Amino acid sequence: MSKTCLVTGGTSFVGSHIINYLHEHYKNEILIKSTTRNIQKAMNEIPEIYPFVSEWFEADLCKPENLINEEQQHSVNLTQNFTQNLTQNLKNNKTINQNKEDNEMNELMNISTIFKTSSVFDKACENCNIVFHVASNYTMIIKPEEVNEKLIKPAIEGTLKVIRSCIRNRINTIVLTSSFAAITEHGLSGKVHQNEEKDRIYTEMDWNVDSTPLSNPYYYSKTKAEWMAWEFVEKWNRFCKINNDGGKNKPIKLIVVNPTIILGPLFTKGLNQSHMILEWIIKGYFIVMLNFNWCIVDVRDVAKVHVELALKENTPSGRYLCGNETVSMSYISTIIRHYFPEYHALVPNPRNLLSHLTENGFGDFLAKLVAKTYKDPYLTQYVQSNVGQIVKIDNRKVKTVLDNLNYISVEQTIVDSVKDLKRVGHLPPQTTLTSLFNSKL
Repeated sequence: MSKTCLVTGGTSFVGSHIINYLHEHYKNEILIKSTTRNIQKAMNEIPEIYPFVSEWFEADLCKPENLINEEQQHSVNLTQNFTQNLTQNLKNNKTINQNKEDNEMNELMNISTIFKTSSVFDKACENCNIVFHVASNYTMIIKPEEVNEKLIKPAIEGTLKVIRSCIRNRINTIVLTSSFAAITEHGLSGKVHQNEEKDRIYTEMDWNVDSTPLSNPYYYSKTKAEWMAWEFVEKWNRFCKINNDGGKNKPIKLIVVNPTIILGPLFTKGLNQSHMILEWIIKGYFIVMLNFNWCIVDVRDVAKVHVELALKENTPSGRYLCGNETVSMSYISTIIRHYFPEYHALVPNPRNLLSHLTENGFGDFLAKLVAKTYKDPYLTQYVQSNVGQIVKIDNRKVKTVLDNLNYISVEQTIVDSVKDLKRVGHLPPQTTLTSLFNSKL
């Protein structure tokens, strides 16, 4: 084996596909290690993938003993000005705090304490060349008093802990799974800045400056975790440049993948929250056609992007927006109705008159009004913040670096997703009008 890779969160939707891609394409070249919250559960959750990993390690980001207890990382408030400063620094190819020459000696002393501490990830990182940090809590509905301990803290401190373990093990390539949520809320939460053009196209240079721990804690956690990763790696790389140790410590190449809504086949039995879009449509939660638009990417492409960016020798550090195509609810409904006639009963028909009446501004207003009656608070929040919004992205960067990457068609992604949701029991064999009254609405 020429390389050893660690995948944190190996039982997750994306993590399991990264492991599968490594095994399928590099099984004779790369040794795979992985972390999970519970090794025994991993055997049951991903029986197909479990044997591909040479060694499993237990690491739960939510457990306090696994969070940072090294030197305390200075607190950074994610304000709009702070975010704009980072964006400007990236545009100018400058390091964060580059102009603070007087603090460099303090930073040298501060960062050197990394080698005097240890973490739960140290053992897993031993002898690795590349680390894919995928593990992260994902929940949209959470009690306000639990936001910090169960969402924000694990995201930020777990990410920093993995980076520190990489440094202690002389690992120079880290691939971080971030999210489109760290790029924008626009088109997802309905917020649009007054001075922004209506048809804005988002790129890697954009940062989410709207989310807060109260208004959108998951988006906030993903944004701040990525932010802190960039800040810490910039600090470490500056340390390596200033500290003349004969090349013992080397700069880190940080590759961040920012996927849009991820769909595709499942290795895990759990329901990925992005797949809930398909479940809602098929089970008749929307009843009529609404003005929903989603930028979708196949999980197999997300895994491929992670691995190929890491293995390509000249891949530069940076963010890589990973999204295929923005499609409407009408498009998805058409695909489902074509390939799965057993679900015709509750999937809205894009061709009928009612759909034409509701797939507009009046329909948006009506959907938000009806959403208030839903029993599922996540569905209520989702409808009220997403209906009527559209996201346009520029995905040329990753395609260029990976030599014109060809994405799996959204049509194929939807078909494979529905097949697997049905296979693992998240969808019934067929739907009827009576099944609507037994739903969670």
